[in-house]
Amino acid sequence: MRLKIELKGTSESVLLRSFRVKGAGFEFLTPIRSIQPSRSDEIGIPYGDLRKIFEIYLSFRVDRLLKLSSSRELERYYEKYIQRKINLFSDERGLKIIIPSIEFSEIPKKKAEILGTLLADLLSLFNSDVIVTSPIFYRVNEEGIYELLNAFYENIAYLGKKILLAIPEVSRDLRLNIFRLFSEYYNNYTNFLFDIVCVDYNGSNPISKHSIHNMVLRLVKIIETQLNQNILLYGINVKYSKFGQKYERLPARDIISVFGGLDIVGPNHRRPVISRDVADILKQKDLTEKKILDLSQYAYILIREIENRGIREELEKLFKVKINEVISTKNQREFEIMLKAYNAERLAVELRNLSSIIRANEIDPKEYLLSKSAIKQDKIAIRRLHNFISTYNTEILGT
Repeated sequence: MRLKIELKGTSESVLLRSFRVKGAGFEFLTPIRSIQPSRSDEIGIPYGDLRKIFEIYLSFRVDRLLKLSSSRELERYYEKYIQRKINLFSDERGLKIIIPSIEFSEIPKKKAEILGTLLADLLSLFNSDVIVTSPIFYRVNEEGIYELLNAFYENIAYLGKKILLAIPEVSRDLRLNIFRLFSEYYNNYTNFLFDIVCVDYNGSNPISKHSIHNMVLRLVKIIETQLNQNILLYGINVKYSKFGQKYERLPARDIISVFGGLDIVGPNHRRPVISRDVADILKQKDLTEKKILDLSQYAYILIREIENRGIREELEKLFKVKINEVISTKNQREFEIMLKAYNAERLAVELRNLSSIIRANEIDPKEYLLSKSAIKQDKIAIRRLHNFISTYNTEILGT
């Protein structure tokens, strides 16, 4: 699958931009939010024009992967597990991306090549219209990652599966080595693509992960210049704040990120690591302590502080239930699904609005951003946005 990526609008004041992306049987405009196969997103983003990118996030553990060689039963389990997730979008027309994540495991260096080969074999069994990213890693040792990826790339190359680069949250030197390794395969195999570069923000966002994001902007600029093509930047595991439980009101840094060069916002799959004492306190908190996205100020606020009549009406219309009934429900899981769905839908709609703003070229996107009270007060985010702009536009592209 080759994508046609056409720039439709850009801004000199920020890095917000709009691309028209065309593929086999689908078309969409950026910035956009990807959809995951979960009940919350199914409820939360009903509009057809927003359902264009589908993220199939697959979690693997090293010990189970190693057993694939000797267990046909486990191999069938993983085949059905992946196919089941793909089938959730079988009737949808859009870009479908598999993101494999190796989590909570130690990688034995002697077994790294075997792991890469097994994972490549497993992910190459499925439809040609599904693109795979290179693996990302969560709470694993870095030793063995390079060898695993090299074996993964080598087998993906021979098997012909379309693959995108995903930059995991690892040390800086390893990030650069992964980029160089992918580039070598890109130069030799047509199934390695630079249409989209994916970055794992690990339950945070580009504003908070500014060092990683600055580096990524440099790399993207280099690739765009050398290949003379547009590249989309896809954020994996993007969230407004990694430790949002601590605060009553937080700026919506997931939205701000598109002003800093992010084209596709991926849903977050990472829960913050917290102590048992803090976890017990959070369990005791009332449901009204959960946060809801207020687009009027670009902030996530406690649901008990909703004063904006429009937000209340939007919630009640979307879920066909009175907000007081939602707050008073005893089913916390059901409430969290509904709230997550609402936030996902609001974020997706606002990204569509930003695409319209940048294409119409009638409103300065930076002025629009600073009209949001939570952002105007977030001096750190504003300073880092300026830094991103300088990084991307500079002629000195050292990494």
